[in-house]
Amino acid sequence: MLGHGLALALLGALSACGGPEPPRLVAQVGCGIDDDLISSLRVQARGDFPTSGGTQVLLSDGEETMAWGDLPVVGVTVEGLLGQTVEAVGRTARLAEEGDVPVYFARVDGMCPVEDDVGPRIGMAAAVGREGDVVAVGGRDAQGQLAGAVVHLHDQDGDTTRLRGASSITRVGHSVHALGDRRFLVVGGTSEGTAARDDVVLIDLDDEGDPVGAPLPVVLPPEDDPARAYHAAAVGPDGRILLVGGCKRLNDAQECALDDDDDDPSVLGTAVWIEAVGSSLVFRPGPEVVIPRFGATVVFERDGVAFLAGGTDAAGQPVHVVERYRPDSLRFRRYGGEPRGPLDEGLAVVGVTVLEGGLVVLAMADGRIHWITEHTRDEYRPWAGWCEGEAPCFADLSGGLGAGGSEVMRRGLVTLPGERVLADGVLLPVAGVGQDGTDVLDLFVPGPGRPMSTDRRVDTTPVALADGSVLLLGGRDPATGALVEPLALRIRPALDGPDERIPEVDRAALGSWVVHDPERVVLEGETLRLLATESTDPRFPRVRAHARGFRSTSLRFEATVQVNSGEVVPHIVLGHGGVEAVSVSLEPDRIQAHLRDPQERVQDFSCAPFGIRFDDEAKVLRVEVRPSGVLLREGGQVVAQCPVTFDDDDPRPWSVGMGASGTGDMRVYGVRLTRL
Repeated sequence: MLGHGLALALLGALSACGGPEPPRLVAQVGCGIDDDLISSLRVQARGDFPTSGGTQVLLSDGEETMAWGDLPVVGVTVEGLLGQTVEAVGRTARLAEEGDVPVYFARVDGMCPVEDDVGPRIGMAAAVGREGDVVAVGGRDAQGQLAGAVVHLHDQDGDTTRLRGASSITRVGHSVHALGDRRFLVVGGTSEGTAARDDVVLIDLDDEGDPVGAPLPVVLPPEDDPARAYHAAAVGPDGRILLVGGCKRLNDAQECALDDDDDDPSVLGTAVWIEAVGSSLVFRPGPEVVIPRFGATVVFERDGVAFLAGGTDAAGQPVHVVERYRPDSLRFRRYGGEPRGPLDEGLAVVGVTVLEGGLVVLAMADGRIHWITEHTRDEYRPWAGWCEGEAPCFADLSGGLGAGGSEVMRRGLVTLPGERVLADGVLLPVAGVGQDGTDVLDLFVPGPGRPMSTDRRVDTTPVALADGSVLLLGGRDPATGALVEPLALRIRPALDGPDERIPEVDRAALGSWVVHDPERVVLEGETLRLLATESTDPRFPRVRAHARGFRSTSLRFEATVQVNSGEVVPHIVLGHGGVEAVSVSLEPDRIQAHLRDPQERVQDFSCAPFGIRFDDEAKVLRVEVRPSGVLLREGGQVVAQCPVTFDDDDPRPWSVGMGASGTGDMRVYGVRLTRL
């Protein structure tokens, strides 16, 4: 059997004959991998290109060299095999031209403790930089005292250290953001008194003497002021930081004070942009929100669209309204329809994440899951047995630990690269076609491939790393509220990210599609059935599904499509983030392409003056997507060319799927998907 050793020379486009030794792939082995677990390794270069010679090797002993020429390789994955079964996986976080390239290698969907000498924490804020540095700041210790240790670890070694100068950052309700390669910014929060902090702290990991700087006061007009605690915060695709909402006054327990002054509200409905320009920070007013709130979550999508959800309003009530921001807008807008069923007004949203295409996922305090799209909102009813009888269910967090922002138990939700949702160590296939609550994978329970277990925790701070793994920082025991140890757990998800696998969409395997209305996109055997209904804009159908986790700038998509009843218009749908999309509508009398930008402006293009009828017989479609446009074949013949051109300097990695507008029943099967 192959033991813990892994050595593989990587020869990429930058390695020339007679040049330096190529870099070597070396394993950083996680827990639960015994010497007799793995018989061979499958190593593959990854990127947006089809598999070809030199991009994959099978290694059972010794060393081998990979040479991928000028292919745009962005990472290398390693699968540890026992026979044909994948037992362990890893991916490089970054590639180098020489030296050792570590890869964290652990059990599939496994969870390992990270050693530390820091002790338990809750309410930490954390960020990860481009070079793999993770900085976690503040929070409270097991005695409820403000914690001053600033924790640093790296995604390639896993060691945790305390940074010097950390006593200056004892605070809660703050946020941390990466600035460039190895610099970080701490903003807002509270540490003492009844006012939010009006300073920022710079952390420079390249400063070996004193990496944690002194607090720098920021004196600005109210519209630019970052002085706020328990705000929502995120970094957009352009690198700017957005702070949303929060509160500027607190009580003696460092909880947000509710509004008692209409002229000077404590709970904020404003936002602030922060941008690093050279060695300076620039603060600008951000978009206004519909409902002032604190303790909320803001999430950016790939196209710069942001979603705001959760939190508590100025009256102390949970906020159920989701808001959406489009780039360059002056304000957030309400997003999604009214709930289809009754919703307890006092029930808190305890976790938020977003999937491709603006599919917002909310974890409610009673353990249930809600989904929101631009058209509707509902509970995930296809989750047969979820939260019923002995079926798996989250702990009920509706009791909380208090009324303030720092004492409400929450769930650390994050969307994995393969579009599964991780919630405090529980993997949720919330939007996977044909899946329900019985497909939930609880990583805290030992099982096949998961011999290790640790104490269950909620209220974690999840940090997604560049290699696809996730750190869970801090947390509480959901039964007692006590803080848990160790400080961090590292989860190694399966290799199902954007360039790591082609979904089994050919036979519509369970979970291979992400659906945007689980009651109208269903799996019947190996066929995808779409029950079309009217949409606000029929050019972009509300009933649709896309291949889970797949992204590519150049692709070929084949499918057999048949309309069984009604008047249904099939659509080929390409997506890029929360709003940006291309929809090719295959109407009976014409074929059109509709390009929607992140600001929701739509351009229509004629692809063919004649259409395709799907009600008489099934049609076999082949769609080729390239930066130069979209080409459509039917039955081997070119039937349409869509003059939709994309920016060659910034090509979009599209998701791809099918949609149905109109009314009636449409079926999709025999799908093939590949990169070009």
